[in-house]
Amino acid sequence: MDQLVLSPYGKIFYYEWKLDPSRSDYNIVFDQTFKYFLDIERLNKTIARFVADHLLLNSHLIEDQEEIFWAENDKIVGVVR
Repeated sequence: MDQLVLSPYGKIFYYEWKLDPSRSDYNIVFDQTFKYFLDIERLNKTIARFVADHLLLNSHLIEDQEEIFWAENDKIVGVVR
């Protein structure tokens, strides 16, 4: 499993989240409009593959003693490697 140490900047957001997990003012909204035919199955597979290939998108945080790490998820639904 790949791990990456959380940056000091990232720790600020992590500790803010720990104080109030329901807080959402740090979320980023992405809105996109498509006007043509869209192959939903292919789009889902493409997004799942993109997430699987990038550690910071395909991960969760682990507190290990004094350090916090991004740890790769074991599985992404819909991904064939």
